[in-house]
Amino acid sequence: MAVIGAGPVGLALALLAARRWPQAQVTVFDARPADKDVSGDPRTLALSLGSIQMLQQLQVWPAEHAQAIIEVHVSQAPPTMDLGGVQPEVLIRAADEGVPQLGAVLRYGQVVAPLQAAWVATCAAHPERYSLRFGTPVKGLKEVAAGVEVDADVAETFDLAVVAEGGVFAEQARKAVTHDYQQTAWVGTVTLQPPEQGVGASPGSAFERFTRQGPVALLPLPPDHRPCPVSAKPHSCGAFQRATTRWPN
Repeated sequence: MAVIGAGPVGLALALLAARRWPQAQVTVFDARPADKDVSGDPRTLALSLGSIQMLQQLQVWPAEHAQAIIEVHVSQAPPTMDLGGVQPEVLIRAADEGVPQLGAVLRYGQVVAPLQAAWVATCAAHPERYSLRFGTPVKGLKEVAAGVEVDADVAETFDLAVVAEGGVFAEQARKAVTHDYQQTAWVGTVTLQPPEQGVGASPGSAFERFTRQGPVALLPLPPDHRPCPVSAKPHSCGAFQRATTRWPN
């Protein structure tokens, strides 16, 4: 099996395949150099509870770096439908669902580094079956009679090839249909006041707010800073700011 992309998905898949199919041969390809330190990658990931449990099973979950999501507030900004005085909002709590947490937020590098270390160790223990090819960008895939041909300067045939890298083949015009939604994404960091008399946010609180200008999401990061992904139409910045004023409250 060929796994294209040594990110969280590709490395987790390779480790799972090695454990569940111990006789399989698995090769992971990635374009990044072997000496690149991924542990410091500052991008933010929000993982579901299922993803956390899978990483725990693989013994690579970096719990000390993760901020648990304990509750999620979902609401809609006015104007909205008349609900007879009921606010259009819902609160999902881990305690109500009988689970320790709903998910977690942490840095990309904090997820990838232990996964990569585990796969490197797996390759070292069984080099005849497992390999990791850094600095090897995959240029194309082709279905052949014997399986899938992977073109990474040298063509190799595998029974199965899994593309686990969103940026792979980005230069190729694979999609004939495109659509511009006229949306602009903002990502920032905000600090919310601590809870006081019902106002503010507790650690582990996440928020999703739907407005006419686009959705807003606040994800908890230790200690109290939150990246704030926003999607809005470029011409509606002023209206968007007014729609989200004093939120969450």
